[in-house]
Amino acid sequence: MSDCVRQLPRCPEAVSLSLVVQSEADVYAAAAHCKSAALGLGISEYRASMFGMAVSEIAMNTVRYAGGGCVLVKVMPRGVDATVEDQGPGIASLSQAFQDGYSTFAGQSLGLGLGAASRCVDELTVYRSDANGTAVGLRQYLPVSDEDVTVRAISHPAVNEIYNCNRYVLKDYQGDKTLIALIDGAGDCGGRAEAARIANFIAETVRSCFSYPLDEMVRQCHAALVQDSISSRSNKAKVCLLRVTPGEIEYVGIGLPCARWLYGNDEPFPVQPGDLGKFMPERIDVYTVPRPSRFCLALHSAGIVWREPVNFIGDNRRRDLYGLVQSLFDACAEATIDATIIVVRGGCHE
Repeated sequence: MSDCVRQLPRCPEAVSLSLVVQSEADVYAAAAHCKSAALGLGISEYRASMFGMAVSEIAMNTVRYAGGGCVLVKVMPRGVDATVEDQGPGIASLSQAFQDGYSTFAGQSLGLGLGAASRCVDELTVYRSDANGTAVGLRQYLPVSDEDVTVRAISHPAVNEIYNCNRYVLKDYQGDKTLIALIDGAGDCGGRAEAARIANFIAETVRSCFSYPLDEMVRQCHAALVQDSISSRSNKAKVCLLRVTPGEIEYVGIGLPCARWLYGNDEPFPVQPGDLGKFMPERIDVYTVPRPSRFCLALHSAGIVWREPVNFIGDNRRRDLYGLVQSLFDACAEATIDATIIVVRGGCHE
């Protein structure tokens, strides 16, 4: 979350409703309306309830600190947006406001704050917080349909090892985009516990900037390791990032060739030299191709030595995806190295 001012979003084809909140009853009514809007769009009961809870928390702050405000609710084709605005004094410290338990309210308060609200929704953005007031946007999206993109993964440490130095991140967002990250902590260089920690650290950094351009995401991960001084250790970290959107597939691989098409395209995925936290190329190239109507591809760590197993050569388009991942892992995983394989399939498959 950035403390900078951001423009309020434009929501094409959105149905909008503005709700005034001047009391706790108004807040609960606005939260109930937001939950109902999410349910009406097809968002699950649990995630709709989380959305309503987040709206309630932020809207209650407008009543407590600014004497009231308004909630602008927009129902979009793939999600629901609620922008809570007031004309109060602004948030004194955004960094503290995101800490659980922090509250400046003199009365009884749960102190859930922006941090808890942000965990309840897909997106939380502070658009404005100054002497002229505060505006906070919250969004909850429909999940990406399995008929559109399906992802399955298997990851295991080397035989007789406790720590798995691989991590992966799967993130659906905005109702029609999927980000996949694979991190190889290179525990074979020594210090497996530290390598696993590095991989986990990178995974958390990816989760914090999942919507960034892929080259910027790599730079964020590299800078985070340098700043944290983890990279001074002997372990290295490799990463590959894949984003699937309605029109494109984007990819960045740093340090090892770990992506390949299974069908849908024959062009090889490029790999660039580098080690997160140690060395990055001046220019990070993002491989971008138009999204095929149907495709299947695999991302894998160094513990996968690619082979074409007999039971994969046939018509894999009709196979259960987890069964495909399992057979690939069984055929290609090295016992002495941490191994991870992620298969991504897009389009309608029988």
